[in-house]
Amino acid sequence: MPKKLLSTTTTPTSVLEKLRSWAQVIRAERVSQRLTAEALCLRAGVSRSSLRRVEQGDPTVGINVYLCALLILGKLDVLCPDVPMSSVGQSRARPRPVDVLLDDNF
Repeated sequence: MPKKLLSTTTTPTSVLEKLRSWAQVIRAERVSQRLTAEALCLRAGVSRSSLRRVEQGDPTVGINVYLCALLILGKLDVLCPDVPMSSVGQSRARPRPVDVLLDDNF
């Protein structure tokens, strides 16, 4: 059995809240689409216990299981929109101050 990387005590609260909201959407959509848990498990390629943990918002379940369930239920693009590659890294980069002169002559 693989080692668990995060527990609920070390997972940031914002991540736990996001997983719980995804779990609620997955469960509600599965029920509203009249899809049994077994059918979703079969389509996602996961065990029933894994789906149960996903529907409870368990942070130890791999993110791929959450995303696969959302994809099957038609909610992946709504809850996880694509991020344009041109905007990756731009929000955190700080420009170098212009008035700082670097002297490379030793």
